Amino acid sequence: MLSPIQLAQEQGMSRRTLERHLQSKFAVTPLQLQHYARIKNARKILINSKQSLAAIALECGYYDQAHFNNHFKEQTGETPEAYRHRKLDRLKN
Repeated sequence: MLSPIQLAQEQGMSRRTLERHLQSKFAVTPLQLQHYARIKNARKILINSKQSLAAIALECGYYDQAHFNNHFKEQTGETPEAYRHRKLDRLKN
């Protein structure tokens, strides 16, 4: 996953210009967009694998499970473990 600086460079603009474009078109910062993409990826992995939460956190670019848990709960309103259990229970029924 590209960092906001790498994304800006890839698009041929400064980080600040990228921030302004994202803010005006989508009302998000590059960092918010990056967190959204990480959590979207984590949701798929949580349902489709039996990896530990710590392994998923690292795979999605978080430096530890606590940081991952905080961002996940911020975006979804539940912990990664609760999300996994809820989704898997629905699949069983």
